[in-house]
Amino acid sequence: MFSTEILAKNIKSFRKTCNMTQEQLAEMMNVSVQAVSKWECGKSIPELSSLYDLSKIFKVTIDEIVSNDFENRKHKAMIGIDGGGSKTEFVLFNGEGYILSRVVLEGVNANACGVEKTCELLKTGIDRLLAKESNISGIYAGLAGFASGENGTKIYNFLVKNYKKINIFCSTDIYNVLAGEKQNDNCLVMICGTGFVSYAKKKDKLHRIGGWGYLMDLFGSGYDIGREALRAALAQRDYIGEDTLITELVEKKIGGKVWDNIDKFYDGPKRIIASFSSIVFEAYRKGDKIAENILSANAERIAFIIDRAIQVYDCGRTVIIARGVPEQNCILIPMIEKFMKNTVNFIVPDYPPIYGACIKCMELCEMQNEDFEKNFKNDYSIIAKEDIES
Repeated sequence: MFSTEILAKNIKSFRKTCNMTQEQLAEMMNVSVQAVSKWECGKSIPELSSLYDLSKIFKVTIDEIVSNDFENRKHKAMIGIDGGGSKTEFVLFNGEGYILSRVVLEGVNANACGVEKTCELLKTGIDRLLAKESNISGIYAGLAGFASGENGTKIYNFLVKNYKKINIFCSTDIYNVLAGEKQNDNCLVMICGTGFVSYAKKKDKLHRIGGWGYLMDLFGSGYDIGREALRAALAQRDYIGEDTLITELVEKKIGGKVWDNIDKFYDGPKRIIASFSSIVFEAYRKGDKIAENILSANAERIAFIIDRAIQVYDCGRTVIIARGVPEQNCILIPMIEKFMKNTVNFIVPDYPPIYGACIKCMELCEMQNEDFEKNFKNDYSIIAKEDIES
C-alpha cells in the first residue's frame, strides 16, 4: 500500500546516498527548493513525471522510490572480511554501520597456508555469520596473498560457487587500508604485519613493491623481525654471536632453551615466528644493541623502498603504514625518517583494516550512510575493549 511517509523518507534517503543537497536536487529537477523540502516532509507528492526524473537521478526504479525497499535494504546485513597473515576478521554489519556479529580466525594468506586452507577458513568464518543472519546482500574480502599468482582467481571462484545468491568481491588487503583513508589519491601504502607489502598509488593506478612472501622479502614484516630475534638468540647460545637481552626474552616466551624448540619454529605457522617481533621492540626499549641493529636494518630498507617509490612512481609524499602495534610504529617511524632522502608525511590509521573492508562492501552493495563511520567505530571500540578485558 502506498505511503506518503515512506515516499518522503525514501526521497530524502536517496538524495543523501547520492551526496546531494536539496538545492542541488532542485536544480537538477528544475523545481524550487521548497518543492523538494515538501516532498521530503510528506507535505506534497511529486508528479509522475517528477518521479520518473527522480528515478533517473537516483539510478533506481520508481517502485524503489515509492516502496519501503530502500529502508529494508539499508538494514540488510553484509559481511566484511580482513584477512592477514596472523588473523582473519569477519564482521557482520548493516547499512547504518552497526556491528551485528564478529568472528576472528587464524590467518588466510594463501602464500603461507595454501589456497585450499584459505578457502576452508573463509567458509568457516562466513558460515558462522550466516548462521546468525542468512539474508545477506554482499560479501567483500580483502585478503593478504590474494594478488599472487592464481590465488585470487581460485579464491573468488570458490566463494562464488559456495554463495551463489550473494554479491561477492575479493581483492588484496591493501584496499582495506585505502578504503578507510580519505587522503589516498597519491600515496604509498605499506602493510607491515606478519608479512610485508607496499603499493605506490597515483590516482587510480597501483604499483606493487614487494610482498612476494617470506622466502623472497627480507625486511619490513613481523616475520622478518621475529626471525632475526631467533637468529640472535641461537647465535648467542652457539657462542658465535654477541650477548643480547633478546635471548632471555625468547626463552622466557617459549619456556626453554631456544635450540630445544627448533622443530616448533619450522613446523608451526609463520605467525609463530612473527610473534617474536615484539621481543625485539621490548629489548630495544631496554637499551639492547642487537635489537637496535635489527630494527635499524629494517628501517633502512623501508626508507629505501619509500624513496624509490617516490622517485619511480611519483606517488606523492604521503606514506600510510598499516597494521603493527602503535607503540612499535612510534619506534620504527623515527628510525625510518633518519634514513630517508625525502621528507614524507607518515599516517598510521586510527581505524582497523576491517573498517575499510566494510566500506568496500557498502560500495559493492551500492549503499551509503552519513552515520556509518561514527556507528561502526563506536561499536568496534566496544568490541576491542571487550577483547582486551577478556
